[in-house]
Amino acid sequence: MNSSQSTGSSTNAAGNGPAKNDASSDHAGSPKAQAILDASLELFAEKGYDGTAVPLIAEKAGVGAGTIYRYFESKEVLVNILYSKWRTIFRDRLLADVPADAPPRDVFSMLWNRMADFQREFPQAYAFLEFYNHTYLNEENIALTESIIDFLAGFLRRGQDHGVFRKVPPGMLIFMVLGAFVGLVRAENANRLELTEEAIKESEEICWRAVT
Repeated sequence: MNSSQSTGSSTNAAGNGPAKNDASSDHAGSPKAQAILDASLELFAEKGYDGTAVPLIAEKAGVGAGTIYRYFESKEVLVNILYSKWRTIFRDRLLADVPADAPPRDVFSMLWNRMADFQREFPQAYAFLEFYNHTYLNEENIALTESIIDFLAGFLRRGQDHGVFRKVPPGMLIFMVLGAFVGLVRAENANRLELTEEAIKESEEICWRAVT
């Protein structure tokens, strides 16, 4: 799916305000600004932040390099706006209306499948969000990312209190599961396996057994 496609409401499901990376809000309806964002997403996902020069973005977007700076002060501002957009969409897709009183196994399945659905629907955005060390993130985007980790940690701690999850630091469980999913996606991208519905289901069960 093209990154310019509508993604629905962006209500904050984790209880925090929306990230304020809105430097491009004055140009939100500009076709050129959207073309720059679309080109940036594709290139950052493929080449990473350091491997993507502004002239390359301009060429991909069909604009002059100087045009990019009319809409975005710098490459760092551009990547933070893009990160804020997609991390917010990911957060809201992942955490929306998670029932507080549902059995942990059901919540785990919901989160796993929502993550898989996001990756299938927005593969470039998922690659951009998950496959690189985001040393360029500003404080707002760091806080946005931490809000997701905090939600997941809270879920795991409640499960630990009821004897469901292993009694280890929640972060260990979070990154084991996230790392497993990233590894599966990378393997599929390398044509080493196919993430069919059955594969998603089986890998979910394996990860569940690993953390309980």
